[in-house]
Parts: sequence; C-alpha cells; structure tokens
Amino acid sequence: MSKAGLSCSVSFIVLGLMLCFGNHNPAIAAEKDLSWTVSSFSGNAGIYAKNLRTRQEIRVNADTVFATASTNKLVVAMGVYKYLYDKVPETEQVRLESNIERMMRISDNAAYFDSIAAIRAFFGEAILDHILRHDLQLQTTYVNSQVSLEQYQYSSVTTPYEMGEVFEKLYDGKYLGEERSKRMLDYLAHTMFNDEIPRFFADTVVMHKIGSLDDYLNDVGIVQIGQDPILISVFTRTDEGEDYASQFIASIAYLLAEQLSSRTDIFRTD
Repeated sequence: MSKAGLSCSVSFIVLGLMLCFGNHNPAIAAEKDLSWTVSSFSGNAGIYAKNLRTRQEIRVNADTVFATASTNKLVVAMGVYKYLYDKVPETEQVRLESNIERMMRISDNAAYFDSIAAIRAFFGEAILDHILRHDLQLQTTYVNSQVSLEQYQYSSVTTPYEMGEVFEKLYDGKYLGEERSKRMLDYLAHTMFNDEIPRFFADTVVMHKIGSLDDYLNDVGIVQIGQDPILISVFTRTDEGEDYASQFIASIAYLLAEQLSSRTDIFRTD
C-alpha cells in the first residue's frame, strides 16, 4: 500500500470516529468505538489513556504485551535517580544527569546501556527487577532481562497499561520527589521526537517518550489540556512501516485527549 493510501486509510478511520463520537458521549462509548478502530489497524495495537484529574480511563488491548523499544529508558532513568544518584560523587552525578537527559531527549542508547551498567555495578543484577516488581508494582514489564528475551524474543517488554503506570508515577512526583520528577518531565517536554503523540497538539505541553524497534512503534506521555493532564499510552506492531504506525498513534492520541478532556472547546472542528 502506498503512503498516500495509508494516510487516506487512517484519515477515514479518524473521520469515522469523529462522526460516531460527537461531543457528548462518555468514555465508555469512546472505548467501544476505539475498539473497532484498533481492530482495523493493520497489525497489533494497544491503548491505555486516563484523565489524571478525573480518573476517567479508556482501555483497548491495554494488557497486551509489546516490546518496549525505548520506552524502557523511563524505568532506567527513574532507577538511577531513585537509587544511584545520591550514592556517587558530584562528578559522577554530572555524568548520570547527562545520561538521563540524553535518554529522555534524544533516546540515546549509549546512555541507556551506561546507566544500566552503573546501577547494576552498585546494586547487583536484580536491581531493575526490584524496581519493576517492588517499587512500581508491575507484573508483566521486563527491562534488559534474559528471562524476557527467552520468553518473548525481546529483552524488554511491557503493556500499554503498565508503561502508562510508569509515566503516572513519574508525573505525580511521589516516587522520585518533586524536583527530580520535574527535571525528567522537562527533558520529556523538549524531546526531538514530535511525530507521534505531539503531532496535532501545537502550543500544548506534551511530555512523552517514544520507542521504535523493528516493527514496533510506541509512545507514552501526558498532554496537558487546561487543568487536565491526559495520560496516553499507545503501542503498535505493524508490517506496514513506521509512517503508518506514526500517523495512527498521532490520530488516536488526539481523539483520546478530546474524549477525556473537559476542554472540548480547544479542539478543532474543521
């Protein structure tokens, strides 16, 4: 299928959803229609979205397992801040801070592997599993794990729901403390990647982390719509190419924010 064909296909889905939703349906109606949209996606897609103020949620295949791709850098960065940062000299803190910034803003792989090596050297091989199971209370997610590699053929896997939980814990500031949470979120608000969740949110604060690996493309983050922080986690796997998945994520993110936000007046109607 051509790129033009892919674009028309996704645009048709988005138009259909807009006609189905209107401006008054509750999230449960949105979830029903989004289920149809996701099933029309060529490949596999999962969605988890939540208004962090009202606690309203939308879930479609939210517990399906996907390769994390670079969304796993969120867990590593949070682990470095939580466990390692205060244990090392100031000169080492500078290096760790640089790693975190590079992981968040440009998704730097060298910074990711250096950070994992540093935290494991200090706390042992099991530290990431401890963070996932004990701290974050996640059941399915693995990061840089041999167990995951043997079971899923990828060393890092998660679900849209669980990676959404990671981002919510980062956002609320309780896990890392306010200062470090804000620092990470600022890096994520100034990432070089703007084609997925942020695409249709000009002049809107979007803090997000993408992941791209093989035929997976994922994005998880928060769109600030007035007083409503809208958490959006979309994971995809497709043989149709990254442009196809990217437009799907961008379109679905816009619709999710529209459905979950109380500020429907700010969304385009043309």
